[in-house]
Amino acid sequence: ILEVGIGARYDSTNILPQNLVAIFSSISLDHKEFLGNTQAKIALEKSFIIKKDSIVISSHQTKKVLEVLKNQSINFSAKNFIHPKKDYFIKNNILYYQNKKISLQSKFLQGDIQNQNAALAAVTALTLNHKFNIKKIEKGLSLAQWEGRNQIFTNLYNLQLLSPNKILLDGAH
Repeated sequence: ILEVGIGARYDSTNILPQNLVAIFSSISLDHKEFLGNTQAKIALEKSFIIKKDSIVISSHQTKKVLEVLKNQSINFSAKNFIHPKKDYFIKNNILYYQNKKISLQSKFLQGDIQNQNAALAAVTALTLNHKFNIKKIEKGLSLAQWEGRNQIFTNLYNLQLLSPNKILLDGAH
C-alpha cells in the first residue's frame, strides 16, 4: 500500500508501472496552485494515478468530479470503477456493499468524512478479497485511531488537567 503525496500526474508513486487499485477519497480544492483551480481540474490531475487493469474506487464526489474519474477510468483501461452512486452506500454508520453489511462504528474516528474513508478501506478490502472476514474488518475499523486528528487529551505529559477542561488536538492531515 502506497499513499500518494498530492496524488497527481507528477506524483512520485507514478514511477510504479502497475497498481491493483487506485482509491480516491473526497476531492476538494486542495493544492490549487499545483493541480488546478476547479474540482474537475484537480480530479483530472489526480486521475493520473489510475493504471491499466487497475480497479478504481471512489468516495462521494461532486457530479463533475465523478464524471472526470469515470471517464479517466475508461481512458486508462481500468478494470472497474466502483463508487457510491452505483455500488455501495452508507446509512446510519452501516456500509452496504455486495449484499454485505459492515458496521463503521468507531470509538476514535467520528463524522461523515471518517465514515466515508472507513467505507473506502472496507470496500477495497472486500473488492480485493471477497472472502474477507466481515467481523475482522469491523473490529479493525472500531479500533482504528488517527493520532493527532481530533484527539482529546485529559492528561497531557502526566499533568492532570482540571476537569472538565480538555485539550482537542487536530494537527494531522
